[in-house]
Amino acid sequence: MAFIGIVILSMGAALLKASPILGLDPFTALSIGMASKFHTTLGVYQLGANLFIFIFILFLDRKKIGI
Repeated sequence: MAFIGIVILSMGAALLKASPILGLDPFTALSIGMASKFHTTLGVYQLGANLFIFIFILFLDRKKIGI
């Protein structure tokens, strides 16, 4: 189920990024800007950012991570 959700969210973000009229959600817009600043792709940057957030939450409160 998580994989299907990620696919749906990724397709939505890709369509919004390609649209000249509509905008992006704030996290994707930030990721695009930071990815260009660090000279990497959007996917690689988001993977690193999500890993950083996951490790931060892991140390902060492990109870927030559930099945």
